[in-house]
Amino acid sequence: MTGLGRLQAQLKAAVDDRGLASTARALDMPIGQVRSLVAGRSATAKTIERAAEGLGWEFYVGPPRGGAADAPRDDSGRFAAPPDAPSAAPDPDLSALSSALERHWRALGGAYARRIWLAHLRRQFPELSPP
Repeated sequence: MTGLGRLQAQLKAAVDDRGLASTARALDMPIGQVRSLVAGRSATAKTIERAAEGLGWEFYVGPPRGGAADAPRDDSGRFAAPPDAPSAAPDPDLSALSSALERHWRALGGAYARRIWLAHLRRQFPELSPP
C-alpha cells in the first residue's frame, strides 16, 4: 500500500469512527475536501499535507532520505527490527514516557501547536535539537 493509500485508509477510519463533520473539524478542513480524500479523488499537495499533519504524519516530497527514515517498517508504520536483532524486554519507564508523549502530541492537534511545543522542548532540553 502506498503512503497515500495509508493516508486514505486512516482518514476513512477516522470518518467511520468520529463522523465526517467531526473529522473535518479536527483536521481544520472543509468537509468536501475530507470526503474527496476518503473517496480517493485527486487533491492538491496542500490538501494532502494538511490532512497528513492533522493525523500526525509527516508530509515529505523529495529524494529518498538516508538513515533511519529509510529503515524497514512493519505494517503498522513502526520501524521493524532487523531479523538478526536480539530480543530485549521493553523498558517500562521508556514505554510509559513514549505513550505519554504520543498522547500529548495527538492532543495538540494542528501543526502550529506542535511546532510551538517542539520549540519549547528544544529550549528546555538543548540536547534534543538537531545538530
